[in-house]
Amino acid sequence: MENKADKERAIITERITCSKDAISALSGNIEKSVVEVADIVEKISGKIVISGSGTSGTTARRLAHLLNVTGNPSYFQHPTDALHGSISTLTKQDVLLAISKGGGSVEVNKTLELAQNLGAFTILLTENQNPSAAPFCNKVVVLPAVGQPGEPGGMIAMASTLANSTWGDALCLVLMSRNGHSFDQVLKSHPYGAVGAAAK
Repeated sequence: MENKADKERAIITERITCSKDAISALSGNIEKSVVEVADIVEKISGKIVISGSGTSGTTARRLAHLLNVTGNPSYFQHPTDALHGSISTLTKQDVLLAISKGGGSVEVNKTLELAQNLGAFTILLTENQNPSAAPFCNKVVVLPAVGQPGEPGGMIAMASTLANSTWGDALCLVLMSRNGHSFDQVLKSHPYGAVGAAAK
């Protein structure tokens, strides 16, 4: 009979494998979309606004932070706040990039629709080939879908958040390379923590 320690070790090993597989599946599948989105961002004169709900929202908040760290002015916009007035900060000079695993969250869809009406360039990052948000997006980026066991129940976003984050990391690094944002510049805007300590 399998004991508790063996069972839990198997769960952890499976999780590591699922996470590794989700990231490996991106190779050869995201390079074009990352470059295309970088091209779009380069052409705007405004802000990069990142949005998402639930676990996707947490991933979106991380991306907004890393964009700032790598020299690309950005902020996180929660869809609920957007629908209660904050959407008015968007202009036709801005890009709104929303992350939605299923591509059909009502609040995310409405945020994209309002952003598009305001003239912002709207982008969706999803794993749904036919997202209901598509009509409100100027561009849809579809990542390889993660099912079970990568996502428990096929729904709980775990491995897919790593895939989304990896796509976002690649975007940050491409933009950082293009705009010549050096690590010395990162240190100047990041004076605290281990990064700040490295500058001393």
